[in-house]
Amino acid sequence: MPGGLALSAAGVITGTPTTAGTSAFSVTATSSGGGTSSPVTFSLTINKADQAIAFTNPGTKTFGDAPFGLTATSTSGLTVAFASTTATVCTISGSTVTILAAGSCSITASQPGNANYNTAPDVTQTFNIMAGINTITFPAPANTPFTSAPPTLTATASSGLAISYASNSAPICTVTTAGVITFVTAGACSLTASQAGNTNYAAATPVTQTFNITAGINTITFPAPANTPFTSAPPTLTATASSGLAISYASNSAPICTVTTAGVITFVTAGACSLTASQAGNTNYAAATPVTQTFNITAGVATIQLSTSATTVLLGQPAVFSVVVAPVLATGTVSFNEGAAGLCSNVALSGGTASCNASFATGGAHTITARYNGSANYAAVTSAVVTVTVNDQRARTVEAIGRFLGARNNQILTNQPDASRQIDRLIEAGGGDAGNGAPGAGLADKKSGGLALGRDETGPSSRLAGPASSDLLRLRYGGRDRQFGSATSTD
Repeated sequence: MPGGLALSAAGVITGTPTTAGTSAFSVTATSSGGGTSSPVTFSLTINKADQAIAFTNPGTKTFGDAPFGLTATSTSGLTVAFASTTATVCTISGSTVTILAAGSCSITASQPGNANYNTAPDVTQTFNIMAGINTITFPAPANTPFTSAPPTLTATASSGLAISYASNSAPICTVTTAGVITFVTAGACSLTASQAGNTNYAAATPVTQTFNITAGINTITFPAPANTPFTSAPPTLTATASSGLAISYASNSAPICTVTTAGVITFVTAGACSLTASQAGNTNYAAATPVTQTFNITAGVATIQLSTSATTVLLGQPAVFSVVVAPVLATGTVSFNEGAAGLCSNVALSGGTASCNASFATGGAHTITARYNGSANYAAVTSAVVTVTVNDQRARTVEAIGRFLGARNNQILTNQPDASRQIDRLIEAGGGDAGNGAPGAGLADKKSGGLALGRDETGPSSRLAGPASSDLLRLRYGGRDRQFGSATSTD
């Protein structure tokens, strides 16, 4: 009998076959009287059983879900096999499905049967794989000064797809779709990060972030002006601001110097000139820290020109010395000197000029200089030398008289018998005294600096005698004697 079946004494086959196939068996019948029949051979065929597959639909899935298992059973208890009919959307290994793309995934369950079971009808289950979840993470950019480099945007999408950026405040800032920011002005910069999705990922919900573009850093570079003489042009100020905005200047020492806001300096007097450069900023730039520089306005360079009313004067005759000091704004005094001796000291300048009247007690060349004594704003300076020649006219007069008298004396002594008396009259006319006939008689000066005329009798000649070699005229002037003979004069 086939496995799972039994033949009862009444000749009934019972049970459930466990295997399929054809089996032969013999049956012997026995009567109640004890008789036994001959064996009879029978053939029994057991057909294969049908089977059915139960395959549960896994339901809707989402792209990006982890691989998952399938559940399917066969009524035969045999193992069910799975296969994907949409290999571009999903694949299966054993009973585990891997999602490759969003779309419709179809899986077929099959059981090929065996010796006892026929092949089961295939069962296909189809389910949707939805587009994957796509979320954006967009860290807020830090507040950034207008003068600094814009921040780097770092938004990401869970899909791994590229982010696209857009500005919501174009008057403040712009941004490329790739995320390169450009500052337009200070203010609140609002940016939105988007991700449009694709076949496998849904569009992400846009995320907006806002940060402040703060006033930019503004610094002043102010090179120190060079020390400058009062008489020179004031230095040019060259302060600059990193913002490129205009500098404003102010003077901290108005009694010394002034300055316009644009930087034009005016010197008031010599001294330390302190100036401050400022930059107040604007919407895009913060106010800069003011910078102060100080330079010295040194004593100016003055020029002095000395002139004289005459380059030749007589003894005792005054000369007028004049100076012109430039610039005409120079104040102070001028001293006129002959060497170390002062002619006129500390003569006040008026309109850049001063003068000195001076006369000289001695003849000859006199070298004169004038010195501008300087002031708070102008340095002292000495003029070039001016030379004045003083002629001693009295000495020339004495010389002329002496030569005349000498010549007259020679004539008298040579040609006239009463020459001595005539010489005496000449002496008396000159203010001398011819009385005693002593050598050098009548030579005493009548007054200081006066002229004395006398007769010098150094020999034994008489007044009525003829001329003697020792008969000389002596002329005294200022304590100095000159004697005149027949042909020459000697001291």
